[in-house]
Order: sequence, then structure tokens, then C-alpha cells
Amino acid sequence: MKEKKLYSFWKGLGLFLLPILLALPALFLLGYLASENISPLMVQIIAFFIMAIPNILVVEGGDVMVYLGLFFYIFRRHRIAQMVTLTLVSLFVYLTDPTSVQWMMVFAVIPMYFYNGEKVVV
Repeated sequence: MKEKKLYSFWKGLGLFLLPILLALPALFLLGYLASENISPLMVQIIAFFIMAIPNILVVEGGDVMVYLGLFFYIFRRHRIAQMVTLTLVSLFVYLTDPTSVQWMMVFAVIPMYFYNGEKVVV
């Protein structure tokens, strides 16, 4: 049983570090773009590889949404904690960039509160 827990820990740690490790080649390529005088074709090729490899740098919504997804998974059995997390992330997004409309995700708390875990039959 202890061996299974240890395996689960290493598997989880690996899956946690995977997006970060996949971002390292993109960072090196971006550093190359900034330091050298290279052709536009080479810039396009490098940009393609940066976008083709999934990593935390090119995720839609930014790294904040990755953390929000992580917290939603951690609190998957605690709906109130998920709603508090969403509210805090919305507040953080608003305080860092008041011109962004992303803070309005706080209104998703309303349907989250009323969701009872059952499928809706229309």
C-alpha cells in the first residue's frame, strides 16, 4: 500500500512539473530571438515550435487560470472552498488589471452555488 502511495506521489509530481519543464525550451528560444539578428522565416519557425509544444506560457487565460484549475481540483469535494477560491482569484485579477473584463468570472459563483450535482433534463 505504501508503494502505491509513493508511486502516486511521484506521478503527481511529474504531472505537476511537466508543463513547467515543457516551457523551458520556449524560454531558451525566446532568449535566442532577443539576442540575435535572425531572418523573419526563422522567427516564424521558432514561434511555431513555441506554440506547438503545450506549456504554461501559452495557455489561454494565463498562468492564473492554471492555478485556478489546480485549486478547483484540490477543492473538488468542497463547493464553498471552490467559490471562495474563484472569488479571490477574481479579486486578484481585478486588482492587477482593472481594465480587464476577466474579473467578471466572479459571477460564475451564482450557478456554482445553485448546482446540486445532478444532470439537467430539458
